[in-house]
Amino acid sequence: MDDEERNGVDMHRFETYAARMNKLAVRLTPFTDEEEWDGVTVDDYGEPAPAEATPEAKALAGAIWVACELLIDDLFEDLRELGQDGEIDPDAFLRAFDELPPAFITHYNALFLKKFITVVVDLGRQLVAGQWALTCVAQELALRMVLDRVETVQEIYGLTLDDDWQSWAEARLFEDLDHQWLYNPRMDGFEENPGFAEETGAANLRIDQWFDPFRRDTVMNPYAAAESTWPPEGEKDEEDDEAEIRISYEETSWQAEETMTTPWLIRPDSVEALRAIDPEDFRSAVREFTKDRPFLELDDALHAVLRTFGVHSKAPDSEHPRETGWLLFEFDLVNPARSVQL
Repeated sequence: MDDEERNGVDMHRFETYAARMNKLAVRLTPFTDEEEWDGVTVDDYGEPAPAEATPEAKALAGAIWVACELLIDDLFEDLRELGQDGEIDPDAFLRAFDELPPAFITHYNALFLKKFITVVVDLGRQLVAGQWALTCVAQELALRMVLDRVETVQEIYGLTLDDDWQSWAEARLFEDLDHQWLYNPRMDGFEENPGFAEETGAANLRIDQWFDPFRRDTVMNPYAAAESTWPPEGEKDEEDDEAEIRISYEETSWQAEETMTTPWLIRPDSVEALRAIDPEDFRSAVREFTKDRPFLELDDALHAVLRTFGVHSKAPDSEHPRETGWLLFEFDLVNPARSVQL
């Protein structure tokens, strides 16, 4: 049996993944020091690094990519298992959510899980790009959960990894292992002790700080950085409706301006359909489409939502917004029917 048929899995697909992770593979290639290994150079962080990755490190990097993919799938499945109130159903079968520190289970709900998913997605992008600085405690926990899936990937693909791959990966990918204290039942409540943080230098271990960036210059995913914003109770007037739409856009990375309008191209034969859109129906469509897609940019989400109303549209070019065969509108993100043709 050749490599592509091993274990009945697509090895070509895995090798494609591994090739994308070359920077990570180099990062994970073991070395001793510059005197003992002529191939050692200095990476972008000023740290010693080998010039080329070993086959085992390439396999590990590919396994981490697949493990990250598995974790995201597991988290989305867990999101579906949450109760209607957004809380954890004690009878639900969870694939990943129960791998978080158990002492904080009362704080885990749908909003927390959605925010956690965004930092996992960002983690995958960072590892591909060679950005090793983890952004927050939640992302440290995410990487821990990714590494816990590597052995599963190794078994699926029949990979050969170094015996000490996990300790080496931890040393190269974590700045410290303070987050592991969160799993220690004998240290329950330690994160609330300010003296402990001062003595150890541990940062952001209280659960309300898990999504806070470690560094001031770190730009967090807008959804992960957002505070909990449940819709206000009671009756709402039009101003309240506009505020609610604004919250929805901000939490889904929609870069809407305060005026809640954006330049947008509409096909001439879709103008009538645009004018017929009910604002309440539009709001419902936005919620439905974006509730499980917190990473969408405005262009992609708006295009998709408008298609459900029979409106053919697209984002204009920033330098040359007008285009033959299309009408340029100042699109109203609260009430599309009020959009103004430019």
